[in-house]
Amino acid sequence: MKDGITEHRSFCNEERYLTSLLAEHGMPVLLHIKPANTIMAYKKYIENSSIFTGGLQKIAEEFDCRVSVLYENDTLLFLMLYQPEKLRTTLKLDKNRRFLCKYGYQSWQDSIDACIHTLSGRYRRYKEQGEGFPHEIGILLGYPIEDVEGFIKNKGENYLFRGCWKVYGNVEEAKEMFEQIRFAREFGRKFLS
Repeated sequence: MKDGITEHRSFCNEERYLTSLLAEHGMPVLLHIKPANTIMAYKKYIENSSIFTGGLQKIAEEFDCRVSVLYENDTLLFLMLYQPEKLRTTLKLDKNRRFLCKYGYQSWQDSIDACIHTLSGRYRRYKEQGEGFPHEIGILLGYPIEDVEGFIKNKGENYLFRGCWKVYGNVEEAKEMFEQIRFAREFGRKFLS
């Protein structure tokens, strides 16, 4: 059994880890700049996955956001932090719906939970069965469809610009978004760390 000092130190380290992940990966979502982002948390820094995810969910709710577990194994916890209204709007775009249907998402799946469930299954098969990475995740993360399609078609090569993702479409629009994301991360580092 841990003594009080060790428990406190462990909690403080885990809390610091959570806030550093939020500062780096969560702020663009918490500030409603992006519809979603993924957070990869390594279990060697986490005492209890459920408590860690619950703590993240509690913070997310303060910003009208949610958290879903996409994948979990012995070493990592792969989460999606999302802002429901922005994600719902992204998923309702006809071009995004048609694109996602090509990857096993049903056209009637306009619920966020159903899309995340499909994505989670595809990611699990990628990790455990060696299937291809579910690049369509870019749509849920708010990347322009031109960039997601371009990345898949070009296998990550021949991009026009590289920032938070590889750009195959509108470079100027992407640069503006990258600047907003950079600002959100700096804000997070300053106020969460």
